[in-house]
Amino acid sequence: MHAPRRYSRPGHPRCRQTFGSPGQTGSIGRGQITSACHRQQDFMICAIVQARMGSSRLPGKTLIPIADKPLLFHILDRVRTSLLVQEIVVATTNLPMDDAIEDCSRQYGVDVYRGSPTDVLDRYYCAARECRAEVIVRVTADDPFKDPHVMDEVIGAFLRSGTKLDYASNTIKPTYPLGLDIEVFRHSALERAWRESTDKFDREHVTPYLWMHPDRFQVLNVEYKEVLSWMRWTLDTKEDLEFTERVYSELYHGHPFFMEDILALLRKNPQLHQMCDQRLRKVTTEVISFEGTV
Repeated sequence: MHAPRRYSRPGHPRCRQTFGSPGQTGSIGRGQITSACHRQQDFMICAIVQARMGSSRLPGKTLIPIADKPLLFHILDRVRTSLLVQEIVVATTNLPMDDAIEDCSRQYGVDVYRGSPTDVLDRYYCAARECRAEVIVRVTADDPFKDPHVMDEVIGAFLRSGTKLDYASNTIKPTYPLGLDIEVFRHSALERAWRESTDKFDREHVTPYLWMHPDRFQVLNVEYKEVLSWMRWTLDTKEDLEFTERVYSELYHGHPFFMEDILALLRKNPQLHQMCDQRLRKVTTEVISFEGTV
């Protein structure tokens, strides 16, 4: 396994953050979030990007070319655009097929931690420990539209909600499009989940032990002003890839675009909007069919 060296972004000043009064478990609306960069206590906020080449439906999707760049480069560009993330580490597996992930990540200029292919919770914990992260932002590398503005919304909500808060996300009660998921959690909470969780599902999906146990962890959900969770903006199928390529061809001009840009594009392009509906119905049918065979 490869432990990452310390990595800081050139020209990206570290925000100094302070926490207010301990927050209540609950939800916060987008309009309530303000700047999280204040004075006093300095926290290392590290985005750990979960990436692998293995995929049953779309093999090698992490490095698939989108607008003449590997998808992983676009993901890293988007994370790097965040104003609050201070360090980025790619966490991939120790399988030979993921050597390409390591090579691509180092070519981009970020460090890599390699660990278990199946125990992703262990991979996250070890990566966070190696880079000495105090606050971790979970990012998955199959979301081509990951929005740094949304990322900063959730990180800001986490920082403003007090030192007792363990976990914040926009996924407990989803309102954002699928693919804009952001999870932020304290290293101490991750370590407790790593120590206590024995369930295979929890170990594979990293965070369920946190948000499924509000009796043990203080959690917060960040909500958008309207419910858009029916929209599918992730990359798992060939249809998803076609949608992604269409959106990038319209909006990508060498730098990240944002959720509001995609929504505006969908409003003026009924064909693209219809692609969203068709992909949602197709995936829903597949899930129902799969559940019926269990």
